Amino acid sequence: MTSINIDWSQTVQVSQLHGSLQIGPGFGFGDWKLAQEKPFYAETLAALQELGASFVRYQGWHNRPDLTVAANDAGDSRQVWDFSKIDPPLLDFLAANGGRPFILNFSATPPSAKSAQAMAEYFGRFAAWYTAGGFEDEVGRRHVSGHGLAVRYWEVLNEPDFDPPLSPAHYTAAYDAIVKAVKEISPCTQFIGLALASTRSDPAFTTYFLDPRNHNSDIPIDYVSYHFYALYKASEVQSNLAITVFDQADEFIESLRYVCAIRDVLSPHTGLMITEIGTMNQGTRARPTDLLRLEIQLSAAMYAYLYSRLAALGVKAVHISGLVAVQPDQMWQELAMIEWTSGRPNARYWVLKLLNEHFPTGSTLVQTRNFTPPPYPLPPVALERMSRGAPVFGQAFLTPQGARKLLLINRTSEPVTVNLGIEVAASWRFVDHCEGNGEPQTSDHRGNSFRMGPLVIAIANLDEM
Repeated sequence: MTSINIDWSQTVQVSQLHGSLQIGPGFGFGDWKLAQEKPFYAETLAALQELGASFVRYQGWHNRPDLTVAANDAGDSRQVWDFSKIDPPLLDFLAANGGRPFILNFSATPPSAKSAQAMAEYFGRFAAWYTAGGFEDEVGRRHVSGHGLAVRYWEVLNEPDFDPPLSPAHYTAAYDAIVKAVKEISPCTQFIGLALASTRSDPAFTTYFLDPRNHNSDIPIDYVSYHFYALYKASEVQSNLAITVFDQADEFIESLRYVCAIRDVLSPHTGLMITEIGTMNQGTRARPTDLLRLEIQLSAAMYAYLYSRLAALGVKAVHISGLVAVQPDQMWQELAMIEWTSGRPNARYWVLKLLNEHFPTGSTLVQTRNFTPPPYPLPPVALERMSRGAPVFGQAFLTPQGARKLLLINRTSEPVTVNLGIEVAASWRFVDHCEGNGEPQTSDHRGNSFRMGPLVIAIANLDEM
């Protein structure tokens, strides 16, 4: 049994966090024409609109150059520019996004754009297409788009520590050049650097990039970003999956604390985002429906856990990866928020929606311990570490309106009972893969304990009933 002890008078952090998600051109449906013909494409757009998330990351990677690269090399230092396949999915996304701030990340470049200056020239014209109505190309020809978008956030390249790998110095030079070019076109844009695949990549990426001495004096370091995926193998026993995933999540948080410490010394005004979060089954394609539902619930539970832990670290946005509806015969179906066979949102979608609805930006995290203290004194640090190992993670919040709310996450594959310490009458929302398709359930509960199924995420409105 896990005991939850809340001290409403002790403030931990005022959350500035936005729960968000990553999507890509065509939302992962593959060929753009076929994507539009899918019976649930409209449902996917509607789900995105209903979610109402800010800071959605629209990421165009090099795996789909037809939907992400706007210029092709034509020889003689000329480029053939074509946005005809890039515009439609992006404009669909913007319509569903409803004017909320978003992050644009087109990391793929033409084959010839390898130097920092070549990247800057390419992305400067790319930005002008969307923000300034068009641009003049390298031979003086005018390309008119008619677009006048307000791109408030631009993330520079993607996973330079992974694919294709760049050195910290090369990436920093490219960042400076790209930011200068885009900022000339869109002066109100803020920029997100690094977008590293891991906090454990070459430490020089963080230390070199965050050192202002390695940048031009007029280049801002508004935000840095990192990614995290918990990995497990198809051969693992199902009951061990939760242990594997949550152990890695804890390791990620610990490594991120070091990142924050480095940031605080070198560039304390730089914000932090985690622009990709997910779980990955290494090597499995098609799998039984029950197993996939378990994996999706596990991924949702891990995201909810990281949401709370990252809010306590002052992170600006955390992006679940992603909205894509992955085909049943493809890998990484557990990354989907939309069911391939029905087009309906699954547990990952609903958890993100509930977190944003119940714990909006400006909510205050209060001291919450997730175990029964031993009958002998321990220093606060030891109590905090013991708390993290409890089967159920709990975090209490005060919303900006003063409502008292409690987030509970069963981090195990077994049912558990939570001792709330006092008699509580509350209205609960919970996400449970054993209940339909993970759509939130509602329950009114009175008592000093609460029974949770495996990997269940529960939110209590303690001021209701």
